[in-house]
Amino acid sequence: MHEYLSIRELNQEDVTQSYVNWLNDPGTNMYLESRFQTHTMESVKAFVRDMLESKENILFGVYHGEKHVGNIKIGSIHGFHKHADVGLIIGKEYWGKGFATEAIGLVSEVAFRQLKLHKLYAGAYSCNKKSISAFLKNGWKIAGEQKEHCMVNGQYADCVLLEIIDRDYFRNVKE
Repeated sequence: MHEYLSIRELNQEDVTQSYVNWLNDPGTNMYLESRFQTHTMESVKAFVRDMLESKENILFGVYHGEKHVGNIKIGSIHGFHKHADVGLIIGKEYWGKGFATEAIGLVSEVAFRQLKLHKLYAGAYSCNKKSISAFLKNGWKIAGEQKEHCMVNGQYADCVLLEIIDRDYFRNVKE
């Protein structure tokens, strides 16, 4: 793991041109539903503001030392059922360093220890093998697949559904 990787709630001052560029870069956003929009500094700041005001979502910046390398989100959080979705983006220039794996571990810890959630879940295009692997390395399990659910590069792809339950997290985590 990375000695200096951390997450903290993102605020509008964290919105930089690099962050906006990740969202607009076809190489970085190829597996994100946000790829269908063009993002601007103003639209991203508005999104971050909405996340800060939301009671159901928490948007974290992922930091290597002081360098913002990506984001990871918990939400929508369902208060009664105690479950939430997880989504993330790592800037393409930071791929291959294990940052996604570590960020998933950090956000899982927050979700289960601080927020006292029961379950986390995520979806990933079947062709996004590295993202699926990052979840699996954190003790998440494949819950199923939605066949030909997403369009990727003009072809239908399956969506892999991943999940982890609090007791499995605590069973697998190293104290």
